[in-house]
This record gives sequence, C-alpha cells and structure tokens, in this order.
Amino acid sequence: GTFPPRNIDGVLISGFPCPDGAPNATPPWILPRLQGYRPNTLVPPRHPEFPAQATELMVQQFRTFERLAPRFKFGQVTVFHIDELHHLYGSDSLVLDAWRAIDEAIGRIMRIADNVVLVSDHGSGPMKEYVNVVPPLEGAGLLRLRKDYAKRPLSALHKMGRALPASWRKRLRKRRLLAKVADTVQMRVEPLHEWLPAATTQLRHRIDWSSPVIPLNQGLFYRNPEAKAQRPVTDLADCVSKMPGIAHVWRREEIYSGAHSAAAPDLWAEADAGVEFVARFGEPWERRRPEKGRGWIVNHRSHGIFGFYGKDVDGARISQARIYDMCPTILSFFGVRPPPDIDGVALPVLRGAERGAQSVGGQAG
Repeated sequence: GTFPPRNIDGVLISGFPCPDGAPNATPPWILPRLQGYRPNTLVPPRHPEFPAQATELMVQQFRTFERLAPRFKFGQVTVFHIDELHHLYGSDSLVLDAWRAIDEAIGRIMRIADNVVLVSDHGSGPMKEYVNVVPPLEGAGLLRLRKDYAKRPLSALHKMGRALPASWRKRLRKRRLLAKVADTVQMRVEPLHEWLPAATTQLRHRIDWSSPVIPLNQGLFYRNPEAKAQRPVTDLADCVSKMPGIAHVWRREEIYSGAHSAAAPDLWAEADAGVEFVARFGEPWERRRPEKGRGWIVNHRSHGIFGFYGKDVDGARISQARIYDMCPTILSFFGVRPPPDIDGVALPVLRGAERGAQSVGGQAG
C-alpha cells in the first residue's frame, strides 16, 4: 500500500523480506545497477540452509550500500536477517560469524562516512517460555478458527510412503524422488504455520472471519468489526489479564495517538521478561518451554543499541535517549528543523550542541 513512495532525490531498496516477484527498489533506473540483489532468502527461517543464506544476503546488502553511498549525502542500511538468526539460534557460532560480517561492514562504512548512527529497534535476552493466546480466547468464546486443511497434502504423502513396500521405498530413497516431492510440499505448507514469512496467508486460511477477536503474535489483539456478535473490550481485557506471563495490559488509547490510531490494536499485552505471546492456531498447548530448532530461543528486551560516531559527534554518554529521537537528531546534522508533528527531540550529540543535565545512561527502545 505504500510502494512506490513519493518521488525523492535518491533511491529506496528493500532491506526487509517482501513478496517474491514484487518490486523491491525504486526508482526503476536503479534496478539494473543492483547486480543480482535480492531481499529474501530462498528457504524459510528454520531450514538448515537459512543461516548461510541470511549471512550472504546481509553481506550483499552492505556491499550494495557501500557501492551506492558515495552518490548521496545520507544513506541508511537495514540489516534484518541478524534479528531472525539471533531469535532462532541465540549465540551459536553461526550467529557470531554473522555478527563478525556485520562488524566488518560497519567498519568499512565508518571509513567512508562523515558520521554514522548505529541503532537497534530492540534489545534481546534468553526466552523462558511461550504462551499461546489461542486456547484461552477460544475458551472465552472470543475466537473461532477454521479447520486446517493445509497439512493434509503432506500427511497424505507420508501415508503413501509408509504404504509402499520396503523394497520400493529403498529404491525411491536412492533416487531421492520421494524426499524431493516431500520437500516441495513442505515448502508450500510451512508458510501457513510460520508467523513471520506469511502472517497474512496464515490468518486468511485459519481465522473464521465471524470471530469477535483476531490475535496476532507478540500480544496484539484486535476486535473484529465484521464479527457477527460484537464483544466489549472489557471482555477481551479480562480474558487477556488472566493469561500467564502478563506484565501489563494496555488499551489502545493508552499507548497510541495520531490520525491512524484507530487502526492500532485494541489491546497490547506486555509480557514479563523472557515470555513470548504467540497465536498458534489449532495447537492446544498454552505454555511451552523454548527449544532450539522449534522457534525462538531469544526474544525482545527494552534496551538496545543507540550510538553516534563521526567527525561531528561529541563523545559523551547521555541518558533517557529514545529510539524515536533518531529522526530529529539526524536532521540536526543537516541543520534541518524537525517537523512539528513527529515524536522525539534532537539529542545533544553534535559538537558544540547544548547538553542537558543528564550525563550517563542508555537507550530504551
């Protein structure tokens, strides 16, 4: 809905996953110059080849940025796949290898740029448990699901394989025919059960659209305006507040403002540290310990990375910096006054900038 953006004096190249075959760069003249750039891995996140492909893509993104950066006064590179690698593999050696590649790329950028901003949209820490919000919502009559037909082709294929004589199965394994067919079907089925690659597809296949509530991952809850029987937000808040791992239940009007706040979730359930709220449709479990290979083992924390480096930066630490201070602070490097309708303030990081009373601290994303 937002692509392509309004005309700008520059280029925009997607650093996040986007639909295969969809345009990932604008304006059109930049496409032939991207030299095979792509925003997506060829396999889903849990695939054994994902770490290598993700690291390769991040290196490619940095190289593309370094090649184009000298043409412009300002540039931004978003390195998405390290987020998913860290969630799935924690501090495994393959994640550390990816971090080394990122560190080397940042070093190269620091040598060609006057000033650099490093920022993460969140911190991270070890997970303690998953909490599945679907069973409590179903029990309270707030959620209705469709039957899951997506797994039937794979289940049927496995049954066919078991029905074949052992001698046939042995010959098929040698030719890898059955394995290739199973892998093809799995690649089609898996996005319907992985929230990250195809959340919209999953919702379209699994939600009964007369359901009063539509839950998303990470504690987001929408009341369905098309529901046959509307339920008050108090019913939803009461149900969510009884779920394990709840730190606080926030209503829309408490945390959102602005022209588009009506499109925000009705409720956000803030989790205790190490708890991850998920919407696993059709799965009866309510609480589960994280296991490597079965999803995230690391999840979000409030404190992340927020730093400035360069010839115009005053070396000091400041307190109470927020991620939404990034935009007005970057504008201050160019002497541009921030628009009155954006959040945040310009942090005193420029040499000669007036510094407030606070002196030490960190960023809360």
